[in-house]
Amino acid sequence: KTLCVCSRIARDRHILGPEIQQLFLARTQKLCTYVSSLVQSADDEHIKFSTVTDWVEEMREKFTTKEEKETAQWQKNRLVDYRRFCSNVWADIRGNERNLDPLVVWTQIRSFIKGSFEAAQQKQALTESQYVKELSKNRCRLDTEMRRRAYAIYVRYSNILKEKGWWDEMDRT
Repeated sequence: KTLCVCSRIARDRHILGPEIQQLFLARTQKLCTYVSSLVQSADDEHIKFSTVTDWVEEMREKFTTKEEKETAQWQKNRLVDYRRFCSNVWADIRGNERNLDPLVVWTQIRSFIKGSFEAAQQKQALTESQYVKELSKNRCRLDTEMRRRAYAIYVRYSNILKEKGWWDEMDRT
């Protein structure tokens, strides 16, 4: 997929001219840097590589008033990223779970429970039934029992977010 995106960037530049403004968004800075190195445009001021989080923050800064900024709902000190998930949350939500790694649970939450197309379409996290029974094995490779356990951990995670007033990037979508 990454190579296809790089080809599309180059093709659009060729067809539409070097003055076209382009934006590449990714979840990680590492991917932005990688794609930037593949594109290697001599005219780099017309293409921007950014993480989604940085871009959203930039847009928020650009389009909010001073008063809105002061009362912003999405305060960075309340953001739960993977590092905070592991250091501040995982020990409290894992319970007796020893077989699921925190990265696996984090990925399940971000990719399926809260971050899937279905969750975005219904504007809320998947229910346990949707996550455990309805996602195909081609999309989510955890077996049914592991999904149940991952969902139970997600419920505890969700409760901690509500209790502490925290949020993660999937709450923005």
